[in-house]
Amino acid sequence: MTRLVEYPLKDGGSIMVEVDDDLAGPRRASDTAERAHRTFEDAITSIRPIGTALLEQVKALSPESVQLELGVKLNAKAGIVLASSSAEGHVKITLKWSPGKE
Repeated sequence: MTRLVEYPLKDGGSIMVEVDDDLAGPRRASDTAERAHRTFEDAITSIRPIGTALLEQVKALSPESVQLELGVKLNAKAGIVLASSSAEGHVKITLKWSPGKE
């Protein structure tokens, strides 16, 4: 089951995000939406260290270009987390070299 979480934005306004329901047991329909305790921007701050850690590892391969695709989920409590299955998301790294270049 999923539920809606309203995330306030730092500059005002808010966005509604559908998240996996991590609460066990029956719930009333009125419990399916809640307001997050932190802003959306604060909830997604972990994207940068995830991407940085992955890019630091592939830099040693010296590709001409790197394309990084992260499969992530937004969790009401944890913020951004890497998705746990290929159905939800993945990490895809594309490295490119041109022939004859070192």
